[in-house]
Amino acid sequence: MRKVKNAQENIRTTLEESAESIKKAAKEAEAAAVKTVEDVKDKVAEITETTEKKARAVKKTVKSVSAKSASKAAAKPAKAAQKKKKAAFAKSLKEKLTFEFNGAKAEYADIIKRVEKDALSKCGDATIKKLDVYFNANENTAYYVVNDEAKPEYKVVF
Repeated sequence: MRKVKNAQENIRTTLEESAESIKKAAKEAEAAAVKTVEDVKDKVAEITETTEKKARAVKKTVKSVSAKSASKAAAKPAKAAQKKKKAAFAKSLKEKLTFEFNGAKAEYADIIKRVEKDALSKCGDATIKKLDVYFNANENTAYYVVNDEAKPEYKVVF
């Protein structure tokens, strides 16, 4: 019987030691869990603060963009009206450019017409791709350059 009693005593001692070890591990686990919860709360608070800052920045940007868009939207009708006015002006506009100097008078359209006619007669079959005209009021003469080539005979006296 003594063997049984010793066995029971050993089992009880082992169980008590195991219970103490389990209690100690439970306290350590609880402490670790509390620390983890605190760490998570701190991290959540940090993330919340950062998110709120970013949300405020986004709201500010949206307001700014909205204000700019509203400003542009308000300007569009004004620009459209201005374009419409210019188009109406251009349709009804009859332009005439006249050069006057020392009693001599030459109209732009007449200068261009006479220079083109003279250039065609002097260039023969050559294709004229570019025609630059220079009117010298002192001489009452239009000089011209054909396809970037100037010649002394490229002139029309008015």
